[in-house]
Amino acid sequence: MTVDIALLLFSPKSCLNLLKSFFIHQIIKIVKVESIFLILCAFFYFSLSLQQNSNTMTLKNTSPFFIIGLLILTTTCKPEPKNETKKAEEILQTATILSQPKELQSIFEKEGWNEYTLYQKIREKNIDFSVLLRFIRAVYHLPNENYEKKHTKKEWYLERLALSEFLQILFYYKQDYHKTFMDIGSGNGDKLYAAVCMGFEKAYGVEYEQKLHEVAQEALPNMVAQKRIEIQQGDATKLKPEYFNQADFIYMYCPLVLFKEKQAELAYSLIKNMRNNTLIYEAGFVYVPHLKKYINLPVEDGYRGMAAFKKENNKYYIKTFISHWEEFSLQKP
Repeated sequence: MTVDIALLLFSPKSCLNLLKSFFIHQIIKIVKVESIFLILCAFFYFSLSLQQNSNTMTLKNTSPFFIIGLLILTTTCKPEPKNETKKAEEILQTATILSQPKELQSIFEKEGWNEYTLYQKIREKNIDFSVLLRFIRAVYHLPNENYEKKHTKKEWYLERLALSEFLQILFYYKQDYHKTFMDIGSGNGDKLYAAVCMGFEKAYGVEYEQKLHEVAQEALPNMVAQKRIEIQQGDATKLKPEYFNQADFIYMYCPLVLFKEKQAELAYSLIKNMRNNTLIYEAGFVYVPHLKKYINLPVEDGYRGMAAFKKENNKYYIKTFISHWEEFSLQKP
């Protein structure tokens, strides 16, 4: 028998006793009766009270108690809200044991999570690199799949550096004061998404290839709408220094590898105009002799590998795979 039918069968005196003992409060709390029904019960009770003869309780004697009880019920017997935090934890916990991007993507889609929702959940938790990597691949499952259907030829520059290695770079080099990330040659935008998930407040990306830029647009529409990520298609060498100065952590993987002289010019411009506490990470430093035409670097001409540049207290430093931080000057050799 439902609670509403049971209430209607109670006499006014019985209702009053139940209210005073809070039994009905417990019943209603369990079945989560809505407050609007309690109001209907009140009208029903008053109508019964008015019809009672002199041998039963009068409205005058019972109404104050009933009203007090009704107020208690309407304020304390509301349905318990769903614990969204707990639900999110369960979803993330379930997702961590899955490795296939398609399976993860299906879970997020079923829950109505887009890439921005997932980003919010990730930022709330301390998620392991391997799990974060799976989540990012899930976000990019459909965009990358659509790209492969349109372009059967796999471009060598689609993913120049493994995403797992990129996450390690951010872990080791990002400082607390680094708030804004930039990727020059951002490709499909996965590193932009990884950067904001790793703690950056905002990320900028510029990509020359239109088809790769379209993948980023498809994968990150809500991140763009929420102004967490800004992406543009164009030639980085034609952008003004003010654009690059928006970021305090700049990443690139030799985007102009086929044009090393131009790549050296771009790197020199970035280094010369960088602000204090800015870091530039070059994952493909293969143009040492070209850059040394502009600045005096303590690096051998034949060096090939990563290089990190930073500016602190108006002094410039460089670190390579085989050296610690070393100071250098912008003066030509």
